[in-house]
Amino acid sequence: MRKHIEALRKKRNEHLDAMTALSTLAANENRHLSEDEAKAFDKDEKEIADIDQQIVRFEKAEKLAAEGARPAPSPLAPLPSAKIIPFKAFQGQAFTRYVCALALSKGNLMQAVELSKAWEHQTPEVRNVLEHAVRIGSTNDNRWVERAAVAVGNTTDPAWAAPLVNYRLMTGEFIEMLRARTLFNRLTYRAIPFNVKIPRQTAGATANWVGEGLSKPVSRLSFDTITVPWAKIAVICIITQELARFSDPSAEQLIRDDLIDTIAEFIDKQLLDPTVTASAGLRPASITNGVTPIPSTGGTVAAIITDTSAAMLAMSNALQAVGNPVWIMSATAAMYLSTVRTTQDIFAFPGMAGAAQGTAQNAGALTFMGIPVIVSNNVTVTGGKSSLVLLDQSQLMVADDGQVVIDTSTEASLQSDSAPATPPTPLISLWQQNLLGIKAERFIYWMMRRAGAVQVITGFPGP
Repeated sequence: MRKHIEALRKKRNEHLDAMTALSTLAANENRHLSEDEAKAFDKDEKEIADIDQQIVRFEKAEKLAAEGARPAPSPLAPLPSAKIIPFKAFQGQAFTRYVCALALSKGNLMQAVELSKAWEHQTPEVRNVLEHAVRIGSTNDNRWVERAAVAVGNTTDPAWAAPLVNYRLMTGEFIEMLRARTLFNRLTYRAIPFNVKIPRQTAGATANWVGEGLSKPVSRLSFDTITVPWAKIAVICIITQELARFSDPSAEQLIRDDLIDTIAEFIDKQLLDPTVTASAGLRPASITNGVTPIPSTGGTVAAIITDTSAAMLAMSNALQAVGNPVWIMSATAAMYLSTVRTTQDIFAFPGMAGAAQGTAQNAGALTFMGIPVIVSNNVTVTGGKSSLVLLDQSQLMVADDGQVVIDTSTEASLQSDSAPATPPTPLISLWQQNLLGIKAERFIYWMMRRAGAVQVITGFPGP
């Protein structure tokens, strides 16, 4: 474009020189321009005016092009034909990139810092946290938890406060997403610390009628104590190294969702599986372990009411006063209840009407027999049948440190099984198959305060 403008200017100067020559010749001869000279002069003048307009247009176009100019592409940049996906942040992205940097660097913190620089303009907190981890030598040091919880005077201090605050925000965001996915964290439970003794009421006081002049009865509450220990949940999530290397947010979301779903599924199934027994120093029992089940008698309105009434009555008799009950059921059971009709062809359980929509269950809008419902995809369904669990949440005690500790490897060999043998076999090699193993650990323990606070209807909706 610049060459064309220069050519126009050269042509303009030629017309201007021709006009100057005609004017000079007439002036030297002390006469007016002849008819032919006047026509030639007017023609040159018209050409100059036209060229001036063209130059203005081309200079404006040149200026606009300069304002939108982009630097020359780097040899490492995507090819011109590659699809450029605009950056769009999502919840938990910083934590996901933190995990990817640790995974790709095989735990080498300095290398992880270098990898995190690729995201610095979008998620600078990742590099900030990893650089601080280099200084203290670990990403699992107690200082991350202990100091981050302390109110600090200057949260922008790059050497101390800011990295801890960023770490707290990243992991906190991941935990909040995990809570939304797990059945466990949608429950309202009693939060307690690890390794403490809790008094537990085993019998209540009794009262009686007293006539005039008669002695009043004396009663007492009976208590014992229980100790809530700690246990550790460890889950290994396997992804390909190629997936971890992508900076495309959609690939990162796959990693984040896989981490969340893996941890959520394990916690929920351990909470509800009646075969999970308590093992000292290893795990708590599920809340349904040892509960005498109530077999479903059928899927009719009458059978459903009979079975659920039996569960509610059993809980009421065991606890005397039920504090905060909730039904836990699979999506299959919830949708079935939403479709059951009476002989008058009306919905028998209108509180379950939103179950088929898939959104009301998350908003806590479902009720069954006047009791709130939590729907979870982690309630086991076999042959279209599952269990209905009735839980008094006020009797559930949970000790939880609220942290997920991440470790990674590309060279380990492991058994890809949700219930691995000890020692694990057969093994797959992460190194050989170009895979990444991401291990997530969480310290947590739960315990029911009183027996009878959980009732289970099995085989719903019945034979």
